[in-house]
Amino acid sequence: MGRVLGIDLGGTSVKYGILHEDRIISRGVVPTEIEKGTPQLIEKLKGIIRSGENVSAVGIGVPGIVDETQKFIYECKNLFWKEIPLARWLEEATGVEVFLDNDANLAALAEQQAGLLKGINNGILLTLGTGVGGGVILGGALYRGSHGLGFEVGHMRIGYEGIPCTCGRQDCFEVYSSATALVRHYNERAPLPVREAREIFDGYQKKDPLGIQSMDWYLDHLADGVVNLINLFDPQRIVFAGGVSLGLNLVLGELEKRVEQRKFTKALPRAELMISSLENDAGIYGGALLAEAMRKG
Repeated sequence: MGRVLGIDLGGTSVKYGILHEDRIISRGVVPTEIEKGTPQLIEKLKGIIRSGENVSAVGIGVPGIVDETQKFIYECKNLFWKEIPLARWLEEATGVEVFLDNDANLAALAEQQAGLLKGINNGILLTLGTGVGGGVILGGALYRGSHGLGFEVGHMRIGYEGIPCTCGRQDCFEVYSSATALVRHYNERAPLPVREAREIFDGYQKKDPLGIQSMDWYLDHLADGVVNLINLFDPQRIVFAGGVSLGLNLVLGELEKRVEQRKFTKALPRAELMISSLENDAGIYGGALLAEAMRKG
């Protein structure tokens, strides 16, 4: 693999890294700050690409729906984007070829090639960050659906509390099981707000009552969503990635118990639940793999 740039464009941060010979040789992160408008975010992306020395191609994972040419974004709910020719804008400004795909699809491909979905015939990658995304491997291949909308799992309805979602509906998976959801639930009850989910994991570990209450709420809903996916796809393994996954190892045993309690049948083995071995880099790896594959093609 030559030098390629992988970019993981999230609702909170933009993570990026240059891969050379299957190894990240440099990396960085900048805040997304979409509240400051789309133009400033595009300028950030241009700057990241220009700073990549001797990069032959760029792969970007976006939290939304990409067209079949992997150049055009139909919609990104968490970035409030609709019909954005992102690849063309970046290519015209930098002279470097750019390819796009759904961020969770790219993370799933990265896990399949270099992580915990390697050798797994039927598996799921769940990204738990600003929102909830996912990629599903069926029969050893990434499932995209008929129009690239094959696994928008964050918008599966799982609750009944009337919590609004950015998609315009209520009670979607991501308003219960994202980092944003966990922080929101805690701050609605806490005298002092927190900014990041890891602070709640720390409180849970220290037996803070509010941390325990919010984590119980969070794990109950995450287990509901996981069981729905097990019932639908019967995967061998479900891998968690994204910001929340960095703390999920502290409560993985609790999550496994709740999933076991909710299983449709106790007679069959439960899907393995694991934390990504690529940690928070799955999106970067996936973007780089996309760039390399499309450049060769």
